Amino acid sequence: MARFEQPEEEAARSERRHEEESRPERIRQSLDSLQGQLKSVLEQLKEAGFPVGPDCRIDIFEYENSGNDRNYARRLGAEWSAKATPEDVQNKETGELFEIVKTLGVNNHWFEGRLVSVRTSKYDDYVNGVDNLIFDTQTGQPIAAIDDTTGGSKLEDPKVKERIRRGGQIKYGASYNKEEGIIKKSLSKLPVFIISTVNRDLLAMAKDLAANKQGFESTRGVSYILDRLLEQYEKIATGEVKISDKELLDAYHRAGKLFGEL
Repeated sequence: MARFEQPEEEAARSERRHEEESRPERIRQSLDSLQGQLKSVLEQLKEAGFPVGPDCRIDIFEYENSGNDRNYARRLGAEWSAKATPEDVQNKETGELFEIVKTLGVNNHWFEGRLVSVRTSKYDDYVNGVDNLIFDTQTGQPIAAIDDTTGGSKLEDPKVKERIRRGGQIKYGASYNKEEGIIKKSLSKLPVFIISTVNRDLLAMAKDLAANKQGFESTRGVSYILDRLLEQYEKIATGEVKISDKELLDAYHRAGKLFGEL
């Protein structure tokens, strides 16, 4: 027997379909609406001493083979652009929005100023797979963050577990120290955390950040992010994801303590 939808079901389906179809344009509009605030955060990071460029990424500073690294990053970007499908471009725009939302939120709106976030250089993004470097402003603890915009990476995935076990490294990084200031340096044995959200919450957070407020939906989005971070740390604390390097394990414990205090 055929099943006939109730009017409210039909309306809900139509609304979801419209939301899906309009999402790419809403992502682009959100990117445009946040550019002014991004410039403000850029000035804050520069004033603090971070070597960042216009998009709040760490610039590739003079270091071993830095000229080759700049060329390599440019080549990888050009190769991606040449092969990218419309879906790839949409996913990249969504990822870009999430990085901007995270940069603005962490630095100016969330967690009461406890954290500072900078985007990594394109070299470290492409080669080392780390999108953001986040610091605890009280301890200087650095954390390597990997964007997973839609929450598609599951902690049960062996590849995800292996990333966590290995920790992260950044060639063009920095140390954060109130006494010594910002020092350009490579970093290794970084605790790696996958930061994810869902598209609905991402757009809500972007809208609220543009309006300089935090409503219910964006609060829910921030809580979702923090819950996922604590969930990942719980896998480490209980030994489900085993970290054999003691220095790296200690760094994870410090990060877990930080998340518990946010």
